[in-house]
Amino acid sequence: MRDLEELLRQRQKDLENLEAPPILEERLRGALSAKKRKNNRGLVAVLLICLFLVSYNFDTLAFYGKRILGFEELMWGTLKDLNELGEGQPVNESYTFGNGVTITLDGIMVDDNQLLAFYTIKDPSGKVDQVRSYTVEYRGIFGKYTMRSGQGILNEDNTEFKNIDSFEPPKAFEKTLKFYFPLKYGDTYEEGMIEIKLDRRKAMGFMIKDKIRQTITVDGTHIHFDTITATPTQTVITGSVGSRFDLVKEAISGERTRVQVLTELYADGKKIEQTGSGMSTTLERITFDVIFDALPKGVKKLEIKLAELTKTKDIHTAVVLKDGMETEKLEIEGQEVLVKEVRTEGSSTYVTIDTREDIIFRKIYLEADGKEIPLEKMMEEKLEKLVTGEIRRERVLHFKGNGENMKLLFKRICYTQAYNKRIEISVQ
Repeated sequence: MRDLEELLRQRQKDLENLEAPPILEERLRGALSAKKRKNNRGLVAVLLICLFLVSYNFDTLAFYGKRILGFEELMWGTLKDLNELGEGQPVNESYTFGNGVTITLDGIMVDDNQLLAFYTIKDPSGKVDQVRSYTVEYRGIFGKYTMRSGQGILNEDNTEFKNIDSFEPPKAFEKTLKFYFPLKYGDTYEEGMIEIKLDRRKAMGFMIKDKIRQTITVDGTHIHFDTITATPTQTVITGSVGSRFDLVKEAISGERTRVQVLTELYADGKKIEQTGSGMSTTLERITFDVIFDALPKGVKKLEIKLAELTKTKDIHTAVVLKDGMETEKLEIEGQEVLVKEVRTEGSSTYVTIDTREDIIFRKIYLEADGKEIPLEKMMEEKLEKLVTGEIRRERVLHFKGNGENMKLLFKRICYTQAYNKRIEISVQ
């Protein structure tokens, strides 16, 4: 046994003292060095591929970072195209109210016609449709900017409401804008505020900004077209109706006339979609603005067409009524009115009149023995299309009262007249 142990100890010493031949050491060292260099080349190749992929995806992420995401269902043609091009300014700042409702200002889009604000209201309780949010506004060093119009969409879970609101554009020297979002829940009124720095590099300016200074006159009414401002998001035409003298004359006579103008815009013969309009009256004049979609690029010819004029006018016209009378024909403001039948039943009087379909009498009374009786209700209506294409409307007027001497009093008429008057705008 001892001999065996002694033999094993001797073999261990021999192994510990064993040395490789010099030539073998050199070969092994060379093989290991070649293997190491081969692995380095593979690692470099992998790193280059990763760098390429990261760079490519960084550009993609940067592009998506310039877009305002999540509003695709609310964006129409031009606006959608502008967002795809990254023309908006992403914001992505939020404010959380005391009741857990969160408002996020996702982004804005600015040009010389408007500022568009994209924002999201979230209510985790699933009652976002009951959130009582008041008119949103933004403020700068030049004061408040009010909302003009807006649209929104509710998700199926009733937890999210997305909005796009249109505001007045910020003045030229505005740099910091503060958006205010008023909210009422229970007895609490809270106003959330989100402040942003306006990136003027993202503002899109205008394509056409010019004075029109042309007038169309129809039936004694003068429609003045003043300016046109075409920007990447919309085209706005402003103008006025009548003059200050007309308003003074109305004040003296007590006969008020108000006009609504239906205007169409054509770019190189193609009709541009109208998206809005508005009118206002001051002591000076009646002004209007008509909003259209953005113009296509490279427009060479612009035309404005006066398509319709809706006129509401105070009048003083009376017709004597007799029970069982024959049809009597009247002309009120150039419009044909037929009084076809008069009948009395008990204490009520029924008068049948016939007019063109669009004519409305907003103030009409029965005068019975010197007493004015207001219209109780309009009863039966019947439409008839003539061979000329004109549509006539027959209606029965019910008044609670009658007398020996009766008159039908017309005090206000509203009617629409079609036109095809055009003016051309120079494109510079």
